[in-house]
Amino acid sequence: MTPCWLHPVVVCSWFGIACLLTGCGPKEVRGVKLKGKVLKDGQPLKPLPGEQVWVTFEREPVGSQVIMTAGQMQKDGTFTLEGQEKKGTPPGKYTVTIHGEYSSDEGENRFESLFPEGKSSLVVEVTDQEDQNFVIDVGKMTITKQ
Repeated sequence: MTPCWLHPVVVCSWFGIACLLTGCGPKEVRGVKLKGKVLKDGQPLKPLPGEQVWVTFEREPVGSQVIMTAGQMQKDGTFTLEGQEKKGTPPGKYTVTIHGEYSSDEGENRFESLFPEGKSSLVVEVTDQEDQNFVIDVGKMTITKQ
C-alpha cells in the first residue's frame, strides 16, 4: 500500500518536470550589446582619481520582468553594456542614469544632483539593431543615439 502523502509528491514532481521541459519559467534575456560615450558639455568625461563611474540602462517595466544593464565608464569616457549574463540588452524604452563611487568610500556621488534618488530624464529607445552607440552629455542632460 502506498502512503497517502506520496501521491501528491509524485504529481507535483511530474508537473515540475513538465514545466521545465515545456519552457514554463523565466525566459532567457537576449539582445544587443550597447556602446557609448559620456561627455560633459561636448568633452569626454573623465573619472576623478579613485572614482568608478557606472552607466545604467533600466527598461521601463514590462509586466513583472525587470531588465537592467550597467557598464563601467573608461578613462576616455567610453562604456560598453553587455547586458544581463553578457547576452545583450533586449529592445525597449530605457531610462539612463550615471553613478560615481569610490572604492575607499571617501568620496560622494558627484552625479547625485543630476539623478536624485536614481531618477532620470534621460530616456532612449533600444532596438534589435547591432552596433548601437549612445552619446550622453551630462552638462546638457541629453542622450542621443548615433
